[in-house]
Amino acid sequence: MFRRKLIYLCFLGALWILKVLYLFRIVSLLFYLFLVLPVILFLMLQWQKRKVTMEVMNRNIMVEKEVPYAVQFLIENHSHLPIYRGEILLRYRNKASERWKKEWLYFTAETGSSVIKLQQVSKYSASLECIPVCANIYDMLGLFRATKWKKKTYQLRRIEIKVLPKLHALLEKLVRPNPSVMVEGERYSDHKGGDDPAQVFDIRTYQDGDRLNRIHWKMTVKKDELMVKEFGFPIDCSVLVLLDIGKWNKEEQQLKMQDALLEVALSISCQLVQEEQIHYLAWNVAEDSKIQRQRIASEEDFYLAAGSLLEACIRKQDVTTPAAYLSEYAQEQYSNIFYISASEKFEEDAGLLLENRKSAWLHLIQVGGTMKTQSELYQVSGVYPAQVSVEHLAKDMSNLLLWEGGASYEA
Repeated sequence: MFRRKLIYLCFLGALWILKVLYLFRIVSLLFYLFLVLPVILFLMLQWQKRKVTMEVMNRNIMVEKEVPYAVQFLIENHSHLPIYRGEILLRYRNKASERWKKEWLYFTAETGSSVIKLQQVSKYSASLECIPVCANIYDMLGLFRATKWKKKTYQLRRIEIKVLPKLHALLEKLVRPNPSVMVEGERYSDHKGGDDPAQVFDIRTYQDGDRLNRIHWKMTVKKDELMVKEFGFPIDCSVLVLLDIGKWNKEEQQLKMQDALLEVALSISCQLVQEEQIHYLAWNVAEDSKIQRQRIASEEDFYLAAGSLLEACIRKQDVTTPAAYLSEYAQEQYSNIFYISASEKFEEDAGLLLENRKSAWLHLIQVGGTMKTQSELYQVSGVYPAQVSVEHLAKDMSNLLLWEGGASYEA
């Protein structure tokens, strides 16, 4: 803007010299016109500033990593004059990092309503925040600037962006039937009958093969035909997906490893949702050395848990996940436990789960590192180890055969 003013002053100086050297009336008119023009432009800009409103259209964004997303702003221009040049200053960062980045969004806008977008893409899954710090508009010559937003109110315009990891389709069914664990559900299916007499699912007419002890005698007398009770089908919530978020000293390593861990854990959880398998997704939280756990029964539950999990990745974790979980939920029984970790103490933590699994099938998924396949841990019945490399994550996830005892990977 200073450069434009300097050029304008030089132009006025040239007109003044022409006015002095040549006594043409047209030169004098041009000089006085351009002398008054900045005042007119300034007054018009101040009037236009009062007639223009700007607001953020999408304060909460959820997108998959490496997929472009747009931060959108709505410009309402009621001044009957177009905005020849406008700019919005954005500050954004990954919440796992303390470093803020700046970017200017430049735009022009006609009269009426206009939508402007800033396209972005994230390399890693993360919880991001974007703050529009200020917005400026300029006159047609770019000599003056009017600030539309004040810095003291920019916290009210904060934009939250949840970048989810890529979800990989798994070819095999994950949950292994466990005859050693009885399913005792507090909830029952609304569209499927079962054998739990604690809940009556439906009353229907008698069919060949129905058991006589299920005949509903009161309804039989009332309907004057044999009626039988169909019992409820308990919903199985005996599956646990336990994730150790981990702790790394270098920021780039932290982003890379946590991104891989989230891809594995959320891909498994998403697959369980598609299989209509209700389950728990649990992970470690830095504050108070606690475990955060969410029951997932639908896609809505899944995305809520994914958002909370991204927030947990912001802080460095000092909690040993299996020990913390067992201390908080020591009495619970599961049919299948999926443990995902990249910890250097992977075998030690897995051994702790093995001692306290209570007949559960134990699926151990190590992300990165080197699995000691000769370890006694992996020779125990009911333990299914698998390794996923960070460099070949998509390939290893597609080949993840937990029933078979591991993913195929390159040594």
